[in-house]
Formats: sequence, C-alpha cells, structure tokens
Amino acid sequence: MTRPPAPRSPWLLAALLALPAYLEPVLRLGAVHPDEIFQAIEPAFTQVYRRGYVPWEWKVGLRNEAVVGLLAALYRAAHAVGLHDPQALRALLHAPLYLLAVAMLVAVHGIVARRLPEDRGPRLANFGMAVVALSPVFVFFQTRNLSESWSAAFLVLAFAAVDPTRFLQKEAASSPARAFFLGGVAFGLATVTRYPSLVLVGPGALAAIVATGGSLGERLRKNLWKTIPLALGFLLPMVAVGLLDAATWGHRIPGLWAGGVFHSLISYVDFNFIRGVAARWFGTRPFHFYLPRLYVVAPVFGVWGLLQRRASGDASDRRFNAPLIAAAFYTAVLFAMPHKESRFLYPALLLATVGLLPDTVLFLVRLPTFSTGNPFAKLALVGGLVFAVIPYFVPGPFAPAHQDGFRAELAASRADSGLVVVGIPFEALGGFSLLGVDKPLCVAADVNDPCIEKALAAGAVRRAFVTDAQRPPMEAPLRAHGFVEGKRDGRGVTWMR
Repeated sequence: MTRPPAPRSPWLLAALLALPAYLEPVLRLGAVHPDEIFQAIEPAFTQVYRRGYVPWEWKVGLRNEAVVGLLAALYRAAHAVGLHDPQALRALLHAPLYLLAVAMLVAVHGIVARRLPEDRGPRLANFGMAVVALSPVFVFFQTRNLSESWSAAFLVLAFAAVDPTRFLQKEAASSPARAFFLGGVAFGLATVTRYPSLVLVGPGALAAIVATGGSLGERLRKNLWKTIPLALGFLLPMVAVGLLDAATWGHRIPGLWAGGVFHSLISYVDFNFIRGVAARWFGTRPFHFYLPRLYVVAPVFGVWGLLQRRASGDASDRRFNAPLIAAAFYTAVLFAMPHKESRFLYPALLLATVGLLPDTVLFLVRLPTFSTGNPFAKLALVGGLVFAVIPYFVPGPFAPAHQDGFRAELAASRADSGLVVVGIPFEALGGFSLLGVDKPLCVAADVNDPCIEKALAAGAVRRAFVTDAQRPPMEAPLRAHGFVEGKRDGRGVTWMR
C-alpha cells in the first residue's frame, strides 16, 4: 500500500495569503485609526530624527516603548543605507507585522489540520488560512501598527502553542511543558503590546490548561502543573517591559506614578480603569454600539457547521475552545465598558474566527451537497457572502480612511516640497513621518490659522491640499502666491507652484 505524500509546508501559501494585508497600508495608505501613526510610527520617527508630533500619552508615560523601539531601529537601519522614500519606509515599518501575520496563518493551519480528518486535514487547513487571510477585517487591520494588530497575532500564536491536540496521537511526543512555556511567552507579548489583552489572556489560558481530562475538577487536578511553565513564559516579556519602563520613564518625567518599573502599565490601568479618565475625555457609547460591528460571517458559518455536525450524530470531542472562550469573555467586557471604539473588537473577531474555523471549513466544503434543494441554505449563504465582501467596497467602521491627505503628503515628499493642508485635522494625516525629515508642514482646520500665510510665503512649500469646504476663502491667497490648481483627490484639490 502506497503511503500518502507528505503534506506540503504551509509557509509559502501563508506568505502569499498575507500579502493583501501587507500591501493594504503600504499602497492604499490611509489609516484605520490615528493611533497607528501617532502612537507607533510618529513616536519612532521623532525618536530617530528629533522631529515630529509627540502625543500626550508619550509625555506622561502611558505607553511602553517595545513596538516603538523596534520601529525606531528600522528607521535607523533605513537611514544607514540611504532609504528615505516615505512609501518604501512604510513598507519596511509594516514588514514585522507581515512576518508575524505569516507565522500566525501557519499556526492557524496547524489548529485546523489537527481537528479535521487526517486524509484531508492539511488541504482543508489551507482553505482555512484563506478564510482568515482574505477576511476584510484581517486585510484592513493585521499589518497596521495598531496595538490590537500586534496583540491579536501573538494571541493566536499562544493558543496554537497550547492547543491540546498537539499532545495527542502522532504528536503525543510534543512536550507540554515546552509548549506551555512558549505559549506563556506569546501571551506575555500579547499583553506587552496591548495591556487590555490581559482580559483575553486570563480566561483563554485557563481554558487551555483544563482543555483535556474528565470532569472539570479532574481536569484541574491533572493539568494544574501547566500553570508553572505558562507563568514562567508569561513573566519573561512582562519583566522585560518593566525594566524597559524603568529605563524609559524612570528619570525622564515625574509621571502619574513618578516613573519607574511598570510605569506605563500602572499609569494605563489608573487612567483607563481606576479613574476612568478615558471615558470622560473621549466619550462613552451605548451598550449596543458594537452590535453592528460584529463582523462574524465565518464564525456564524462555523456555528452552523457545528450544529450540522451534532445533528448528524458526530459528537467528537472538540475540547474546551480556548480562543472562543477568551473572545466571548472579552467581548462581554467590551460591551460593559463605557468607552468603546470599533478597533477594540478586532482581537475578539479574529479569535472567534480561529476558534470556529475547523467547523467553518467543513461547513463550506459540504455546502454544495447540503444546499441542494434547500432554498433557505442558499439564501443564507448568498447573504453571508455578500455581507462578507461588503467592507471591501463600502466605507465602514473597519475600513481605512483619509487616503487623500496621505497621498497629498506622499506626493509633496516626492516633489521635495513642504505642504500646506487646509480643512483636514492633523490626526487624519500621516504625520511628519510621511512627509519627511526636513520639509515644512502646515496643517490648518480653516483659513484663520496663522501658519498658512507663513507657509505660502516660504519657498520650500510648493504644494497645498485644500478641501472643497475651504476652497472659496483659500483660492485668492493661493493664486496670489503663484499656486495653480492641480488634480482633484477625494475631498479636495492639490495646488502647485
């Protein structure tokens, strides 16, 4: 009897599938949220070139420098080799998240393959990777320098490391102690890159620990030892960030807690939860704010597949679904919190998709047979697929925005010109990091800003981007300084001289 060929490595396919998410912020520009620029890229740029916008969080120590330090190192490396084009720099700055996305997709492949029939598992797991990688929310978010993107990738890697199926059957030789140590490291990195992910780590790690065994009490007795390697792994990045905080905030500022070890963590918890300043400053949202933002097409198909499997008499043990339990607990906490933002949902949406992915894949491959003669199934499928692709074409809460302002900055930088922007707030732009080191930038909400006249009179400024709302009062000053009307882009027109 001929042995079946060994399954191909999923790394190449994962690298290809992650490309749309990588190219999204590099080519389309724009931002899902200003934090991807002003809490990551701009602070790194400022750290290296001593020029840029420093947000208030970086003045009081509400952030740690783990990600910013990495991006600053990339800026220094680019400067050393003479790489200065802003778009090429963006490609470099998003590369770590691309590599992390590739590793995450390979981890997803393993999670799915181990839960499907052995003869088809690897092939169907490739399909599972595609379901995740081509989801609009994944494409829009995963390689942007948001804390949610970094943390979500590490969370998936952590759950893959402690996946109970790794220690069963052919993989029984895998060391649970080593796996839980590595999972702890990944959980720690998920927390270091985004402190609120602790809400996901706690229930998720507990569910992973007690995933196998008999009754809950028996599971606890048999698996409690796993907390030791898990905790040791978790403490490594946490201790590292504590020391990083001591080096960063220990002497530079008095800070909310007078600086020192874990300054950013303590300040973050104090600001957001103990004193609730975030809700007062940035506003609150009603309980139902997240309901229309629950992009759960793949998980719904997964639940449908799970119900089908149960109805057919397949009661195979899927064990405690740690990613799904973590996502459900975290989502409940988000609904209860007064301060709400769409991006906060991303880790939960990704983990819910991954947790139900094996049943999602089985449901989709069985669909042609299942939907024959079943109009309800066909209608539900069509509706689900339409809903799945709508975010690609219709602006929504997860889609990047403000591409016109970003393109104006990029064009000015390549023309070796400074830039005047009138009618767009500064946080809707790409910051000084997109324009360049030595080019002047004037961003004005309206024509009354004194920086406009100064910038128009400067010879280094040969580009201006003016929105339609600000065009009437700006046209005369622009023409008086020798500017002529150029191309329209989005909300306004570029003027040149």
